[in-house]
Amino acid sequence: MKRIFFGLLISLCLPAAANADNYIGLNYLETRYDERGFDTSKPTAWALRFGSALSENVAIEARLGSGVSSDRLEIDPTTHASLEIKQLFGVYARLLAPLGERVTVYGLAGITRVKLEASARMHGFGVKVSESETDLSIGAGVDLMLTTNGFINLEYALLQSDDDAYDLDALSIGVGLRF
Repeated sequence: MKRIFFGLLISLCLPAAANADNYIGLNYLETRYDERGFDTSKPTAWALRFGSALSENVAIEARLGSGVSSDRLEIDPTTHASLEIKQLFGVYARLLAPLGERVTVYGLAGITRVKLEASARMHGFGVKVSESETDLSIGAGVDLMLTTNGFINLEYALLQSDDDAYDLDALSIGVGLRF
């Protein structure tokens, strides 16, 4: 159902995107993976952003990313795992609120698919477990224009959440170019 919904959303937006202000950006994400019963892990990632401002107040955006570094996750007092973001893909709508010519704040809503991989040594054997999940995402951020076309970006997003199991959120900073 999610694929049908987002396929329809993209097909409805493509004609408008042809006449829109487009942008590309690169963000560095400091993520936080918080699973019930375990310590919090903070792997890092990057995400390439492609977007189109359909109007002064609405934009659509796609992101593709991967892990930069893993972080340690304590499973029990004697066992530790390394947690890494292997893949990240998302499609979002951004509701924009320009605050003058240089600053725009926005809300973000969409869907994110993340593949996480945990690796550990248990009883002398190397063990790897990977899991891919797709979930609704929300967030907020700000774009600051540095030049006519160049900007920097700061954003917080709750990428995935399962009330009974885990949360994955990210604080990111990035640079971009409008064209």
